[in-house]
Amino acid sequence: MKLKTKQRRVITMKTIGFLNSASKRAFKGFSDAFRKGLRDAGYVEGKDVKIIERWADGEYHRLPKLAKDLVKRKVDVIATTGGTVSAHAAMKASKAHPVLFVSGYHPGKAGLVKRGGNATGLHVHTTESVSKRLAAIRKLVPKAKKVAVLLRPSTAYVYKREKVHAKAAGLMVVEARTDKNLEKAFASAVKQGAGALIVCADPHFTTHRKKLVALAAKYKMPTAYPWREYVEEGGLMSFGPSLTDAYRQVGLYAGKILDGHKPHKLPVHMKKISDFETVINAKTAKKLGLQVSQKLRALGEVV
Repeated sequence: MKLKTKQRRVITMKTIGFLNSASKRAFKGFSDAFRKGLRDAGYVEGKDVKIIERWADGEYHRLPKLAKDLVKRKVDVIATTGGTVSAHAAMKASKAHPVLFVSGYHPGKAGLVKRGGNATGLHVHTTESVSKRLAAIRKLVPKAKKVAVLLRPSTAYVYKREKVHAKAAGLMVVEARTDKNLEKAFASAVKQGAGALIVCADPHFTTHRKKLVALAAKYKMPTAYPWREYVEEGGLMSFGPSLTDAYRQVGLYAGKILDGHKPHKLPVHMKKISDFETVINAKTAKKLGLQVSQKLRALGEVV
């Protein structure tokens, strides 16, 4: 008589390609949030999922090669962060691999979402919300007659739309392609009579957020940023979605893909502008001689 033996379930470790246009060191908190999302979805790195990271360190021309490398490694899904430029690189590298993205601009207009396509992710509305950020900084700096916006002329399709939204909001535009151009941009804003500045949601700027905050202090320029991480570094204020939560959501979606869900079956998660958070640094406001009214305090968080 033969004894029945228990069949062992073979667990195949899944592999995720993580592609980001910025630098690993500056984005560690965000990549940690991505891993938290994965854990919330039931996947633990090193146990049942492997993550292969590729960082472009602000050199966007490297993204296509990095994306192709991930495809060659036969990853199960490519989670792209650090702007739509990362997502486009991954989508061009493969039409078969599921691609996840975080898009500040409308994903449909940016060419990320197509019927039956291989991409889905989050839309965080940072490009379309320029006028809202302008309103936020004007409440804190009501005497600022002119407000400038700092843009990075990197990817043409995003830059063009950012510029259109900025001009429609009545903002003067200053530009900085690299971190070496940042001080020149601040000096230009001051020269043109700007009483306040808005920093656009660019991953390269997020990488150099410490330098941006230091320059704002040097030029005594009241500055509004897209993420609270700037304020935690000493920046005056931020108005925008939680980038940390966005990365966590990408992790959750990556878990769904690994569970067998198809990208075109997962709706793009929309971050509503009404859910944006306002964060103000009280010490920085005091240094700039600005009053944080009770009305402003009620709108968000004062740190």
